[in-house]
Amino acid sequence: MTDWFRVTVEDLQTGDKQVIEVAEGDYVINAFEPCYLDSMQTYLNGTVQVFIKDHRPAAKPRHPESA
Repeated sequence: MTDWFRVTVEDLQTGDKQVIEVAEGDYVINAFEPCYLDSMQTYLNGTVQVFIKDHRPAAKPRHPESA
């Protein structure tokens, strides 16, 4: 397994893509409007607690292959 990962997010309406490379041990959070990252709390033991507000899913998640 590799130490680096590539995450790609694509706007299904416009086709625009954004790509980010992430190192092993890191994380990625994708909050889509109206959701937003309100705040983060970092603890000395390495734990990070994130607070995401305005979570109102418009539809159930779809499996990537069903799109």
